[in-house]
Amino acid sequence: MIKLATTKIYNSTEKIDIHLDRIYNLSNDFGNVETDAMINLLDTIGSWKDCIEEIEIEIKSIQDLDYETKLDNTEEELLIY
Repeated sequence: MIKLATTKIYNSTEKIDIHLDRIYNLSNDFGNVETDAMINLLDTIGSWKDCIEEIEIEIKSIQDLDYETKLDNTEEELLIY
């Protein structure tokens, strides 16, 4: 079976959502976690941010997107990870 790039992107996005949700739901237990683990998590989050910025730049440079952040007052569900 050949996986197309679009399918890989969708599948990867779903996996990232699942894992971020798990970490978010553990936030109540952060006080019970060793300091080294929390420092490692902060370092990892910094790496994620850098990677996300690079991906955004790459997408915007390749695609001619008419994408703008929605700033209207429509009712939408807010998901926080």
